[in-house]
Amino acid sequence: INVYNIGEITGNISYEENINTCNIIGGISGKNLGSIKNAYSVGNIISKKGINNRIGSIVGLIFESKGEENCYYLENTVQMSNEENVLCIVGEEKTSEQMKESKFLEELNSGNETNIWKIETNMNNGYPVLYWQ
Repeated sequence: INVYNIGEITGNISYEENINTCNIIGGISGKNLGSIKNAYSVGNIISKKGINNRIGSIVGLIFESKGEENCYYLENTVQMSNEENVLCIVGEEKTSEQMKESKFLEELNSGNETNIWKIETNMNNGYPVLYWQ
């Protein structure tokens, strides 16, 4: 709850190196076993090698999920190595401009008793940060 990712995440496992292993990568979680709420990812998510990888801007694989609410990702941030990979689409795609607007803050703060998120233009390239930062 109330998490974000701004960094690049890269999966490098080669299918040829280990036939039983694939990359499971996401901006917030590789595999979601619980719930994710009020989250966003603006970092690039890259699968460089392998096939049958599971990749997504928010999560790479949903397994017994209890739900994803108010999850958002920056457009064009997933880069897959080939078409045999599986894209996991969770959340709502947004532009950089949309993610820096006050309306986006309202969406992230939805369901919280108090405002958890704020925008400081001199922090985090103008993307929201947690209120205590």
